[in-house]
Amino acid sequence: MNYFEKTVLITWGLWFSWSHLAVHYVQSWRNVFIVDNLSDSSLTVLSDIHNLVWEKNVVFDELDIKQYPAVLAYIKNHPSIDLVIHCAHLKSLDESKQDSFSYYTNNINGTINVLKAMKEGGIKHFVYHSTAALYDVSKSIPPYHENDAIKPFNAYGTSKYVCEQLINDMSAREWFSSIIIRTSKIVWMHPSGELGKLSIYLKNDLVGSMYGSACWFWKSISLMGSKSSHDGTYETDFIHIMDTVQGTYQAWLWSEKHHTAWSQVFNLGTWQAYSYKTILWFAEQATGCKIPYEIHNTLDTHPLILSIAKAQKLLNRSPQYTIQQAIADGWRYIKRHHLAIQ
Repeated sequence: MNYFEKTVLITWGLWFSWSHLAVHYVQSWRNVFIVDNLSDSSLTVLSDIHNLVWEKNVVFDELDIKQYPAVLAYIKNHPSIDLVIHCAHLKSLDESKQDSFSYYTNNINGTINVLKAMKEGGIKHFVYHSTAALYDVSKSIPPYHENDAIKPFNAYGTSKYVCEQLINDMSAREWFSSIIIRTSKIVWMHPSGELGKLSIYLKNDLVGSMYGSACWFWKSISLMGSKSSHDGTYETDFIHIMDTVQGTYQAWLWSEKHHTAWSQVFNLGTWQAYSYKTILWFAEQATGCKIPYEIHNTLDTHPLILSIAKAQKLLNRSPQYTIQQAIADGWRYIKRHHLAIQ
């Protein structure tokens, strides 16, 4: 293999989660191109990436994937691209309830544009980051397997599921090698403490709001309630960002060896549920601060727990990082970059 001969294109690569993908692929001897419209990301993330890997191997261009001519021109102007990792989507669940058509336009049309441009450019390898929020948690019993019942409950979930069907169809028709990754709730940041996102001002970000309370921006935070959990707060599967990144990489390597005319879906999670109170306790341990909270919006659903049996069997992949470590990594980033504490 000639190192850095091939190139990975990552859409929305300057968002805090997917910037970790760029770092990992460069460290795995691949050039990385990033396209992002900067609507929910920042150029400061590019600087953080360049602090960890060689600057010449990560190239950024501002691009809106909703504009097909621009996407097509980009693909044709970069013939070294042999893999597209498509992460660009709107993801706020609350916003998706208020403005459904924005989600359909961005998430579905954007995916169609990327797939069409790949076809025209002759690119045959595709990875799509979907969500575990598709599973029917109202009736199905966890843990959820890749072939379990799907029941999106908002525009975000619907748009992701439609995209999955488009990818299935495109894989069969055009002989794409496609991987769909359904992740549980991701907790960041990079173990180095050099890469992350400032979310301490955002009360709708669970862990970010906990950091924000520890930094005295919020007097208290809100935790989602549950009628079925042991402590009255919602339970879900959490995963460290590095387990998501490394699982994505291993799924891609697997797809290169097992080329099929149908997309493969992989759950990436930890196969266990953590309550929001448990996450709060982890945050208190990391920050050394007592974090006041109140419970709201009590749900009557099963916890979202993912079966990772398929990833274990086919990818030989199990979680390598703990959730406690993820939260400690995030606090290290915030102290170093935003509180000026080493």
